[in-house]
Amino acid sequence: MISASMDDSVRFNDASSHEYGTSCSKVESLPVGMSSNAGTTVVACVNHVEVFSGENKTDSQSVSYTPASVAVSPDGSSCAVGGKDNKVHIYSISGGKLTETKAIDMKGETSCVAYSPCGGFLATGDSARAVRVYETGNYDL
Repeated sequence: MISASMDDSVRFNDASSHEYGTSCSKVESLPVGMSSNAGTTVVACVNHVEVFSGENKTDSQSVSYTPASVAVSPDGSSCAVGGKDNKVHIYSISGGKLTETKAIDMKGETSCVAYSPCGGFLATGDSARAVRVYETGNYDL
């Protein structure tokens, strides 16, 4: 189990022990969301997007927008970060490093993003109450 806190930290906990974990990592700014799949965790923070492989931080990138939501693909090879800049930012994840590959314009602030279980689709929702589903091959509607 992974939790984020207002003290700018992320904790990795063993759910089977029913105890609060001691493994804690500081993040660069206030966490607003996180997602984890295939051993990769992405934490969207107010000014940064951070990647963890297992419990180890592998990348931290300053961003020019304020993240509002995040989703990691089922295979952990990409992530989508919804922004308050009316965009969804698509990143590839390779070797624990993020590379932005595309930004998709939305009608409003992107409040939620989610990959389908097969990873073939990305669903988005924004503050203009628009829900869209994209094919992840090229992120077309």
